[in-house]
Amino acid sequence: GPTGDPLVLDATSEVLGRIRRAKSEAHLSMRAPVSRVVVTDLADRLVALEAGRADLIAAGNVVGPLVTWEGTELMVEVSLAP
Repeated sequence: GPTGDPLVLDATSEVLGRIRRAKSEAHLSMRAPVSRVVVTDLADRLVALEAGRADLIAAGNVVGPLVTWEGTELMVEVSLAP
């Protein structure tokens, strides 16, 4: 569950929002499986994302790898399962 750290909640909810948007744009159910997620973000936000990883995987139904890369701005690449 949530640790009470606002950055954890912010980082995970932002990525989850991107996952949900990808599903919505593909006209898929929110329960549709995700085969891969690649998140690029600032280092401190990636640390926060790690803290919320289990919640994010469960909420987004991420069945494949959740990969993180350090970068200067948030980018989320969502691969939906066929």
